[in-house]
Amino acid sequence: MEAGDFVRFLSDYSETNEVKDTQLNSVSIRTISAVALSENKVFIAYGDNIANNYYLHGIVCTISGTTITVGTDTVLREAFCAGNIISAVALNENKIFIAHSTNSNYFLYGFVCTINGNEITVGIDTQLSSEVKSGNTISAVKLDEGKVFIAHSYGSSYYLYGMVCTISGTTIIKGTDTKLCSDARNGGSEISVAVLDSSKVFIAFSHYVNSTLLYSIVCTINGTTITKGTANGINITIPPNLFVSAVALSSNKVFVAFSYNNSYSLGGVICIVNGTTITGGTVYALNSATNTGKVISTVVLNQNKIQVVHSDSNNHLYLRLCTINETILTLDNKTQLSSVENSGSTISAVALSENNIFIGHSYGADNYLYGMVLGYLANLVKTITSSTEEISGIAITSGQAGEMVQVKKPNV
Repeated sequence: MEAGDFVRFLSDYSETNEVKDTQLNSVSIRTISAVALSENKVFIAYGDNIANNYYLHGIVCTISGTTITVGTDTVLREAFCAGNIISAVALNENKIFIAHSTNSNYFLYGFVCTINGNEITVGIDTQLSSEVKSGNTISAVKLDEGKVFIAHSYGSSYYLYGMVCTISGTTIIKGTDTKLCSDARNGGSEISVAVLDSSKVFIAFSHYVNSTLLYSIVCTINGTTITKGTANGINITIPPNLFVSAVALSSNKVFVAFSYNNSYSLGGVICIVNGTTITGGTVYALNSATNTGKVISTVVLNQNKIQVVHSDSNNHLYLRLCTINETILTLDNKTQLSSVENSGSTISAVALSENNIFIGHSYGADNYLYGMVLGYLANLVKTITSSTEEISGIAITSGQAGEMVQVKKPNV
């Protein structure tokens, strides 16, 4: 595109050549947890699916525009099931914390990796809980550079527990493991944590009494001491196996994407937090089709824009863009990103900037690891090539596909 070209704004990724899906490995994968190190670098932890051992791997990718350069694939842990359940957290541009399960008993472990360029150095793996199923479900978040919060399952009843770990160099010191919801059997069977600030977290989780419900709770943190608030239910029918992805829009507002009804459709709700009190708003159907809520990864672009990356019944990769104004959610573009087999079977999406996200995902019959970089659609333009196209403006800078250009809009 050259300066002076007439352009129009795009409404669908299918009109662009910006979606460049890149193969990142040649190993069958089971799980993915991607984190942004900077605007042009991501770290991806993944579990392999080789011989049912589920070893834990890591890889660093460098990004230029929509081009992804892949670093060396590194085996981080060869313990059985070490890559079965993963939650990775970027502490800074050069340090990653990974919480994961190990052993067929799903014990909770954690370790720190340091990054130098594309090279990964692995710290000592530390057992964080010896309770059975303590690593069956994990959601870890950064509180500050030296502290992480981990919400996790606990025991054969999958209770919801949480702990704060202090990190010094690559040494992990675990705090007291705290039960967060005393009456919630299966409360830890599905968990997603959003950080409100360095001393407060929001947790969305499943809650089973006579049926499975979507619940949330706010916890305050002082040092390594966790004080739990009151668990709050959201009035929605959800399937027996809830899937959920929570993100903070601000220190007092959270968006939760989740599966609802027995068809596992994709829903969303905005929650307002006042102290430790949670008020759930209107429940929105983001995609009512079957199984669109079975695999979910939500990304915040800014306080008013989110992108929900998800799958469908065919395990294809989709994206739903949403605008949020106070407590009102508007559904914007719904876009299929890939029609390749299993492209939506496993997903982990992260924001690189306000205008770009990285999506790590499975791909093909062998479930290889792939990645793509997407620009925020409302900022994408296309040169006018037909007299029937509406002119949205004039490009005043030049750029290649996937690059940002400045556009002058007509004052009409």
